[in-house]
Amino acid sequence: MVVERGEFAGIEGKVSDVDPVNFRIFVDGVNREKADGSSVSVPLHPSKVSIKSLKLDDKWRRKVLERRGGAAGEKGKPKRGRGRRRTRRARKPSGAK
Repeated sequence: MVVERGEFAGIEGKVSDVDPVNFRIFVDGVNREKADGSSVSVPLHPSKVSIKSLKLDDKWRRKVLERRGGAAGEKGKPKRGRGRRRTRRARKPSGAK
C-alpha cells in the first residue's frame, strides 16, 4: 500500500490491521508518538491509499480476479442493477374525462 494523501503521503507499507466497524485500515510505518513516548498506529481511510502490489499466491484471490476480468484496473461485465423501478399509474375511471 502507498499512502496518497494526508500527513503520511508517500509512505509505503503492508496492511497490518483492518477496522471494519469504522472503515479504516492500519499500514505498517504509519505511526504517531503519544505524549508518554509510546508509538501507536494511525487509522487511514481506504480511499487515501492505493494498492501497489497484490499477493497472488492465494487460489481464492486469483479466482476472484479472473471472475472480475483479470487485473484490478480492468472492467469486467457490467453489473445488472434494478435501475429505477417503474410503478403503474393509477387508471382513470372509464366514465371520467
